[in-house]
Amino acid sequence: MGPSFVIERLEFRRGEVWYARHFRGLVTFLVGHSKAGKSTALEALLYPLGLLTATVMPEVRSCQYVRLVFRVAGTRWQATRSGSNPRARVSLKNLDNPDEIEHLLPVTSTKPGERTAGAFVQDLLGLPAAARGATRVGLDDFYGTVMALRQNTIASEFLGGGKDEARVLAIEVLLGLWNEDLAGLEKDASEATSRHRAARSAL
Repeated sequence: MGPSFVIERLEFRRGEVWYARHFRGLVTFLVGHSKAGKSTALEALLYPLGLLTATVMPEVRSCQYVRLVFRVAGTRWQATRSGSNPRARVSLKNLDNPDEIEHLLPVTSTKPGERTAGAFVQDLLGLPAAARGATRVGLDDFYGTVMALRQNTIASEFLGGGKDEARVLAIEVLLGLWNEDLAGLEKDASEATSRHRAARSAL
């Protein structure tokens, strides 16, 4: 398992005013009736980390900025992202080390090898960039399949949503069952099988 992840507070800016919501305990429950805004609150909470979302909730988009202050293995970090422009770069700062440079990272990579904000946070959490064949898991897969169980997910099927391959791989990584060396051997075996099949077809 990776290092601990503790959320301290969520901040959002509307107009010239910053608002803050503090989290006092290690466990926080979001409760409310249907359409009360539980999913919106959860999205706003993790949106600054650079998660990809198909649609940004209007409440999040109406904020100039959304900021999350959190601790990973005791180190305090601050993640800031534009609400009105989801494609803008994400700012990640180490609050315990003011000498460390601010990391301005894209939500999606536009150049080969470019590091995204989600990949940076994934590294902080100690979650490897696991891959099996064409299936790769990123921060969104961990969030969508394991870290957060949304209302529609529980209503349909436990750990539902997303592709089965990504869901299984994400769970394996979180349980410490994924091994990079073994994954490399699986990849080599898969490629060898494909070459053998192509050779037989050619014969």
